[in-house]
Amino acid sequence: MRRPDVRYFTDGTGVRLRAAEQRTIEGLLEPYGRSISPPSPTGRTFAAMGEGLLTDLERPLPHLDLIILAYAEPDITVAEVAGCYLADLCPGTPTGFSVSGSGVGAPFTALRILQAARAAGEIGDGAVFAFDQSASLYRAKADAERDCAVLLTIDDRDPDRLVLEIQPEIQIDDLTDIPFAGPPGARFIAGRELTERLGSAPSDRTWTPVVTPGCTAIWAALAAHWSPEQHIVVAEYDCVDQILYQALLSPVSE
Repeated sequence: MRRPDVRYFTDGTGVRLRAAEQRTIEGLLEPYGRSISPPSPTGRTFAAMGEGLLTDLERPLPHLDLIILAYAEPDITVAEVAGCYLADLCPGTPTGFSVSGSGVGAPFTALRILQAARAAGEIGDGAVFAFDQSASLYRAKADAERDCAVLLTIDDRDPDRLVLEIQPEIQIDDLTDIPFAGPPGARFIAGRELTERLGSAPSDRTWTPVVTPGCTAIWAALAAHWSPEQHIVVAEYDCVDQILYQALLSPVSE
């Protein structure tokens, strides 16, 4: 895996939901006892953020066989078919689809799918688009202050790549005795949900807590702390399903 590409967007554009979109989103929220609030949220769509990220890359992408969209909340518009749109913008002829329902663990699930497809010989290189929107479909005030898009690319030819290993999901409600991945001394990047519930930091890790909410924050922190010579663990906790997600990144030489 190469260092994540990250882009923040601060000039949100208003989006007015059409009648069909509103009915679709209301249907998604109804089983959870939620409703759209406010009725016309503002922010960038997944397609707009993904396109902006692709036009601002420092390094060209390899030819991709698969792209996966990952997000904790659905897009504020459902009419753009963002996966197909972004697949057309990527080099190669990638298939595109989305992972939803995993909350903050969505990027981990998407990367697990990529790894499984590569291990089965079904694809070569692939990428995950992770999105957080400052708008919210059901909160009166969103937690995120800016729209964010992160691109996680599996590229075996990148000179600064790390070896990615998505760890098994752990169903756990007591976080006082977590089986952390990685060797002693590894940098441990912990997402906000995990940090708030963990209590004390692990003494044998280089502790890097992340306070920004959403599913992109820890991967943006990974980009900031990227080091091809260091073991890095990225971890987050889904407090709804009580699942611990971890990814271990190791130097290529091992």
